[in-house]
Amino acid sequence: TNTLGGEAPPQSALVQAGASDVVEYAKYLGIDPLREPHLLRIAEEGLQAPLPDGWSEHEDSDGNIYYHHVASEQSVWQHPLDNFYKDKVVRERARLKERRRHRESKSRKTASCSEAAAGAATHFRGQAGPVVI
Repeated sequence: TNTLGGEAPPQSALVQAGASDVVEYAKYLGIDPLREPHLLRIAEEGLQAPLPDGWSEHEDSDGNIYYHHVASEQSVWQHPLDNFYKDKVVRERARLKERRRHRESKSRKTASCSEAAAGAATHFRGQAGPVVI
């Protein structure tokens, strides 16, 4: 058992992040590394981020990492920035989804305009004068 009670999270918050650390932390943040490789940069950023002011990293007698906030005298297993990076993943997914939706909508509008122009050109074909669309 650990001194803080409960389960310790994965020990992945390393300052120097290797590829396996990034993948492990990405999974912890809810990123699917195979389907969302574009989000791995968030996991890498999270691993390299320094602790916020007032926080320090410690190790219990079992070798588990925990974090202590001096002013509040609070100790936690979860890195103080984990929720920030989890939220960042959610925000980035939403941003990418909106961008994709906007691009698809724009593509449909372009296709509709092209179809209308082709229809107009067919309708006016054979009439005197240039067809300006």
